[in-house]
Amino acid sequence: MGLSLWITHRHRAESLPREWHLTLRPVFTADERRMYRQLREAFPEHAILVKLPLTRFTQASEPERAGYWHQLIGNLHVTFAICNLNGRVIAAIDIEGARGGSRRATAIKTGVLNACRVRYLCFMVDDLPSLLEVQRLVLHDGPMSMPAARGAASAPSPLDDARHTLERTVRQRREQRSALWQ
Repeated sequence: MGLSLWITHRHRAESLPREWHLTLRPVFTADERRMYRQLREAFPEHAILVKLPLTRFTQASEPERAGYWHQLIGNLHVTFAICNLNGRVIAAIDIEGARGGSRRATAIKTGVLNACRVRYLCFMVDDLPSLLEVQRLVLHDGPMSMPAARGAASAPSPLDDARHTLERTVRQRREQRSALWQ
């Protein structure tokens, strides 16, 4: 028994590198940094957590199935989690690049977050919402999960792109007009 512990310990020590060829890298991309600033401004009374694993704020309601759920969601995270000051996640936001995310991962996140009653929003990196739009979407009383807020659940069609462009233009003009009146 002592020999096997010594061999196991020795194996672990030998498997560590002598030199650590690693460098620090930024946590945020430029777009994520911009979105983070908006979220901080839109929700100053909330904590904004970054790249939070789903396993950090969810748990199996049936302990005997914990392994299954951990295996299913263990490698998934959300780009941002908006939490109240008690640490409860009230909304989760993903920022998707031009390629979009995996449909399977989006479906899993949607199911998990719906089950936990956490609002879920996805935005395309080239169509991030304004500060006011983020507040409306997060605090909205409608459906808890909105994975297609920017078409991240499926590839946007040209008609979807045109609709989003029109919506964004109308929203911006209204905000400009509102600012002039004030």
